[in-house]
Amino acid sequence: VLDRLQGREPTSDLVRQRLQDWRDHHGKCGGWVSLMADWIRHALSDLRMAGNDRALRASSVRRYLHAFGGWILELAGDLDPSNLDEMTFMDRLEVLELVSIEDSSNIRRMALQEFLDFSACFGMTQIDLDDWWPATTSDGAPDANLITPREFKRVMAQLDRHFAHIPFTFNLRRARAISILAFRAGLRWGELCFVSVGDIRVLGRGAWRGVTLRVVRSKTANGIRELPLHQLLPPDELNEVLAYLG
Repeated sequence: VLDRLQGREPTSDLVRQRLQDWRDHHGKCGGWVSLMADWIRHALSDLRMAGNDRALRASSVRRYLHAFGGWILELAGDLDPSNLDEMTFMDRLEVLELVSIEDSSNIRRMALQEFLDFSACFGMTQIDLDDWWPATTSDGAPDANLITPREFKRVMAQLDRHFAHIPFTFNLRRARAISILAFRAGLRWGELCFVSVGDIRVLGRGAWRGVTLRVVRSKTANGIRELPLHQLLPPDELNEVLAYLG
């Protein structure tokens, strides 16, 4: 639909007409192909939900589709967008690998995010790519010193699967507590190695409860610090760490 016509850029009206012709002949098509066709029509309208609600030019829509269209159809075209597990979708698309080849204009990320936001209006799981891309440096290369919230959830889920045959084991409780502290409190692995149960203090109870962690071994003097776990951890994760201590 968006190919050049005799060396000229297609107009928005022409694209809309081509989409209507496509629907007349392939109205029974569903899944990603139909969703992408709906998104093209949406992106050309003043109801577009991105870019200050300004409609895209046909040439801009083509740039967006070139950035992610063929790629998403190839890797996820067999999945049902209205009944899709987020982790399955993201694993299939290998988004973290995509980061390293992301172009400097960030066009692929912007285009894919807009399409995912649109897809969420039709039953697909809401996916925010901000949880996947922050773990990179400015040049797009992955930064091993950072972990995203989505990756943290994957770590915790993998721990549960690994110990599934022996639930509630001490090793699982310990591994989950360490992972929570590493992610929420920003501890380095070297610092975690020297954390002991006695370094975590619990004062008060209920709404007045305060839980602190004293880091006593670190690379630098500034690394010696006391962290307010009751402010850094969500209530459920704080209770999990305290249950492990008990």
